[in-house]
Amino acid sequence: LLAALPQKDGSFYSSKGDACSACKETALPFKQGGSDAWHQYCVCYAANAAALATSTVGATDKDDWVWACSVNTGTVGANYKECFTNDEGKLYQNKFGDSEAPESLK
Repeated sequence: LLAALPQKDGSFYSSKGDACSACKETALPFKQGGSDAWHQYCVCYAANAAALATSTVGATDKDDWVWACSVNTGTVGANYKECFTNDEGKLYQNKFGDSEAPESLK
C-alpha cells in the first residue's frame, strides 16, 4: 500500500521531509510493480532551491525543496543532502529509513 505523495507548493515541496517522502513514494511502485532496478539503486537526496544562488525564487521564500534520486553521491551536487541516513544506528534499516528483516535487505 502506497502513501499519498506530499503536496507541492507550486513547483516545490515545503520541507525537506516532504521532498524526501516524495522520492521514497516514487521509488516504491517500481519495486511493487515487479521492476526492482530503480528502487534497488535509488538513493534519495533533497535540496532547498531557495538557498541556491541561481534560484529565481523570491527572497522572502525560504523553503522550496526538490528531490533527486542517484546511485552516485558525486552526481547530485553539493547542495543535495541524503534523505535517509542511519544516524541512530538502527539495525536492519534500508536506504529509505524503514526497518526490515535482515533477509529482505539487499
